[in-house]
Amino acid sequence: MSAKTATNKSSGFSITTVIAALFVVVVVGFGGWTVLRSGSKDDDGGKTNSKTSSSNGKNRTSNSQKYLVIKQWGVQLPLSDGISDAYYIVSSSTHDPGTGEANTVWLSRASLDDTGCNANDFEDGGSGSPVGALLRALPDDVDPVTGTAYQDLYPGGVIVGKYYFGYKAWDTASCGSPAILQTTNAAFAAALSGLKKTN
Repeated sequence: MSAKTATNKSSGFSITTVIAALFVVVVVGFGGWTVLRSGSKDDDGGKTNSKTSSSNGKNRTSNSQKYLVIKQWGVQLPLSDGISDAYYIVSSSTHDPGTGEANTVWLSRASLDDTGCNANDFEDGGSGSPVGALLRALPDDVDPVTGTAYQDLYPGGVIVGKYYFGYKAWDTASCGSPAILQTTNAAFAAALSGLKKTN
């Protein structure tokens, strides 16, 4: 009887050991599965964030800043949405007496050409007019007629390189509506603060 009891005890101990071992395996397996699953969620979250930032990057690229490049002067004027169709015409009548280079460009918008704000027509002697004028002069230059410094005649300008650039609304422009002319002139004047050399 004692041999049977010993066998039963030994057999019972083996089942307990197997159950305990299975319990440990299940607990460790469940814990590992939980950690692995939460790690996968973090990876997905990272991918989502990456896609979002990639998408945001694409938006920044597609909404990249537009410039009006004035090749003759080697500068570029940033264009806001309100003046994204801006163009310029180099004046043939106003020149720097020292260099002989044009010191004025006429500015307008293509969408206003049909309303009479046609800088091309103005430069050719037609009835059109620009919206405004961008002037380039040395910082200490003065107007030869009035003797007034260009910085005083065209306040709010900027110095880029060795030149002072100023903007002036064209006083006789009667094209478009007054509200459109006012917002266009304000946009050109504001853009002047971002004028910079071309690369």
